[in-house]
Amino acid sequence: MKIKKDIYHVIFFDSFFELISIVLVTLGFFLGFEVTKTNILIYLLIIGIIILLGVIVFCLYFLFCKTYYEFANDSLKIKRKGNIIKEINYNKIKCCEYYRFVTLLLGDSKGGKLLVYYLEDEIEKNIEISFLKKLTKKINIKNIFIK
Repeated sequence: MKIKKDIYHVIFFDSFFELISIVLVTLGFFLGFEVTKTNILIYLLIIGIIILLGVIVFCLYFLFCKTYYEFANDSLKIKRKGNIIKEINYNKIKCCEYYRFVTLLLGDSKGGKLLVYYLEDEIEKNIEISFLKKLTKKINIKNIFIK
């Protein structure tokens, strides 16, 4: 399984800020302006621009981010532009923790991420991978604690 770096967080924050912006523009428009044909057209133009900006942000991310996490049968590989940067065998992984996206809304920066703790040269290190809960069942890593 191959996952682009931070893809789920980009999608989440992009859609979240689009939704918040649309709600604020809608409240401001209907509470502050008279409903006329020209004002409705301006309102729809502003909503269209907000949606277009969200699409542009996602497209720019998709074009410029070339880092992937690849879960193979025996190892986790971090690749950038097709080159393997780091390879972690599953037998060197101590444990994994998954934090749900709900914790992200509560202010925890680890929300929606899979934290992989592994040993490298007898030193414990970790990697944070933007992940979905349903994907945790598809990878070959044991001992995933869901919080």
